[in-house]
Amino acid sequence: MAATPLPPLAEDPSIVQGQAVRDDYTRTAEQARANTALTDLEAAQAIVNAWNAANEKLVSLYKDLQARRRNRIATLEAVVPIGPAVPSDASPADATVIQQAFRSALTQARDATDLSALLADAERFDDDTLRRAVLTVAVDDGQLGLVRRWTDRAGVTDQFEELVALREALAGRGMSALWDHKIFTPLGRPREAFDLPALEAADQASRQARAQARSTTYSGMGLRPGV
Repeated sequence: MAATPLPPLAEDPSIVQGQAVRDDYTRTAEQARANTALTDLEAAQAIVNAWNAANEKLVSLYKDLQARRRNRIATLEAVVPIGPAVPSDASPADATVIQQAFRSALTQARDATDLSALLADAERFDDDTLRRAVLTVAVDDGQLGLVRRWTDRAGVTDQFEELVALREALAGRGMSALWDHKIFTPLGRPREAFDLPALEAADQASRQARAQARSTTYSGMGLRPGV
C-alpha cells in the first residue's frame, strides 16, 4: 500500500506520462501527414496504429492512478475510521463478516437523529465498527465539522482531508476529475481511421489486378508465374 501521500496531480507520474502520450501521438500524426515518402495508406496505417497504442496506454495509466488512489485510501482508512476497514489479508469469510457488521452499523447511523450522540456512544464503548459507521455517514452527509472534531482530537485531520480528496477523486468528482478528464479522455478518432478501410481495399484491389496481369502475361507466353 502507498505509505506516503500521492504527489500533486501536476507531478503525478500517470498524469505526466499521460500528457506525454498525447503529445507524442500528435507529433507522430503530424509527421506522418507531412512525410511525402509515405503513401496515403502507409501514412494512415502509421497514424491509426499510433492512435490505438496511445489510447491503450492512457487506459493503462488511468488504471494505475486509480489503483494507487485505492491503495492510499486503504492506508488512510486504517488511521481515519472511515469505511469498513477490511484487512488486506482477511479471508473471504472474515471479510464478509466485517462487511455485514459495518453495513448493520451504517444503517443504524443513517437512521440516527443525532450523529454526535451516537458517536459519543461509540467512543464510550470503544465500538470501532459503530465509530466508523457514524463518521462515514457524517462524511457522506457533509457533516464534516463533526468528523473534524474527532480527527482534531485524534491528531489525524491532515490524513482525513487527504482521504476525503481521494474518495472524491476515485468517484470522479472535484479538481481531480478535471485533470482526469483532460489527460485520460480517449484521443479522438483521426480522419485517417475513417479513410483506412477504403485505402486498404484499394490497395488490395491493386495487388490483385497486378497479380492477374502477371498471370495473363505468363499464360500468353506459355510460362507459369514465377518461372
